Amino acid sequence: MRRFTPLMILTLLIGLVGVSPAAAFSLAGGYFGPVEFKLTGFTKSLDNDPDSSFMNETWGIFQVTSITTQGGSNLWTAGTDGEYLYGMFYGLQDANVIFNGPGDVTIEQSGGSFDLYLATQSPADVGGTAFFLNTPNVRRTATDAYDSVTNLAGAQDFFSGNFAPGILPGDGVTTVVQNVDAATAPASGSGTGYGDITPGSGLYASLFDSNAYNPDGTPRDLLFDFFVTPTDPNGPAAAFDQRITDPVTGVAVVPEPATVLLLSGGLFGAAFRRKRNA
Repeated sequence: MRRFTPLMILTLLIGLVGVSPAAAFSLAGGYFGPVEFKLTGFTKSLDNDPDSSFMNETWGIFQVTSITTQGGSNLWTAGTDGEYLYGMFYGLQDANVIFNGPGDVTIEQSGGSFDLYLATQSPADVGGTAFFLNTPNVRRTATDAYDSVTNLAGAQDFFSGNFAPGILPGDGVTTVVQNVDAATAPASGSGTGYGDITPGSGLYASLFDSNAYNPDGTPRDLLFDFFVTPTDPNGPAAAFDQRITDPVTGVAVVPEPATVLLLSGGLFGAAFRRKRNA
C-alpha cells in the first residue's frame, strides 16, 4: 500500500481548501503542533439544589475563547469566520475529600465526560447572556444537554471524551484533583486532570486523538489545568457556583489520508506524526 508522507498530506489539504461546505474550521497560518484551548465557563459544584434533576455531581458549560500555541501566539479566536466552540462537562463525582488544614482541602474526583460543539452562533445570540445562565437547573434538560449551548442552530459535534485516570500515579480511579480554599463559599482554587477523546465522536476527533501525554504508561490526549472562583452573586451567572477559566492543552495530529479526503479543507494540522502504540 502506498504510504502518505506529511508533505503529500499537506499538498492534499492545500488542493482541497475552499471546496468544503460550511464550518471548515482552521488555525491561523496552517499551524501544526501543540495547542492550548483558552476557555471560560461556569460550574455547579457537587450540585445539590433541590430543583436539580442531576444531584451530587459537578458539571458545567464553557466556551473556547481562543486557541493559541503554547508560547501564546494566537491561532483562532471565537467568532472567526462566524464560528464558535461551546461545550459541556458532566458526571464528575467526589471520590475522596482530604482536609489538609484550615481552609485547605484536596478533592479527588472520579468519572466525568465532556462534549465540544462547533457552532455558527453563540448562546448570547439566542436571547442574551442572562437568558442561558440564570436558570441552569431548567436549562439542563438531560445528562449531556443544556439548552442554548448543546443545541445551537447549525452546531456540529467537534469532539467528545472522558476524563481519565493518571493525574495521581498508581491511582486508576481519580480523574481530576482539585485544591481549593474552603474559606470561600463556594470554594475557589485550581484543578488538573487528563482527558481521552472518543474516536469518531465528532468531525475533528481524529485530529486531537494524539496520545500526547503518557501518565503511568497509559496514553492520554488532553491535559486540563483550570482555576475556579465564586461567581458574582449579583451577576447573570449567579445561579452557578463557580467561574472556571484556562487552559486545556493538547496536540493537533496528522490526520489519516482517509480523514483528509472526508473532511476536505480548513482542517487542523500537526507538527508531529500520530504517536503509534507499541
